[in-house]
Amino acid sequence: MAEQTGHAVSALQESLRPLLEADGILGGMLCTEDGLPLSSALTPGLDEESLAAAGARIGQLSRHQLGDEDLEAGVLDASRLRLVVAPVSLGYLVLAADPAAPIGPAVELAKQLAAVIEQTAEETAVGDARRP
Repeated sequence: MAEQTGHAVSALQESLRPLLEADGILGGMLCTEDGLPLSSALTPGLDEESLAAAGARIGQLSRHQLGDEDLEAGVLDASRLRLVVAPVSLGYLVLAADPAAPIGPAVELAKQLAAVIEQTAEETAVGDARRP
């Protein structure tokens, strides 16, 4: 079981790596609905646990206000960074962006990456189920 979990986290980590090359994006992570970090690709200086907690709270508040079906991404603007939070089956995808970066591309990237993460999670689950 630990090997399957390790394989899943490794696959998800690979899904996050391209974020560090995107313009205006400082990193990204996956966290549970309770705010526990699962996987991340962050630039130095960003605290994984703080981002996970903030991302989960933004996701929870957004879901409470809009419902699960309507939420594509929640956004929080702060002086040092902008958080874009998208729900995924594992919890939340949290992108940290430069606050000066345009919001549209960051939200689109979050939605695209959430779809990739869902596909990766499904493929990993199917592959793990086939292993003895």
